[in-house]
Amino acid sequence: MKLVDLDDGSLGLTDLGTAVHFRALYESSQERLAGIARLADMREATAPHFARAVRSLADGSCSLPEALAGMDETQ
Repeated sequence: MKLVDLDDGSLGLTDLGTAVHFRALYESSQERLAGIARLADMREATAPHFARAVRSLADGSCSLPEALAGMDETQ
């Protein structure tokens, strides 16, 4: 599949191998973030400001300091 290259007795990732590796990391991170967003959705009724901050942080629309500041403003 040309993911690994053998050069002078040592193995190394090819450009394609590196791309496959980082694609797998990206997809794994996306799955985790989606799970976090679903958890926030499930707790929306009991902690709406927290749920909104978690969703915004998970989807990248705000940074952690912005999410924390938004929670402080609403309490």
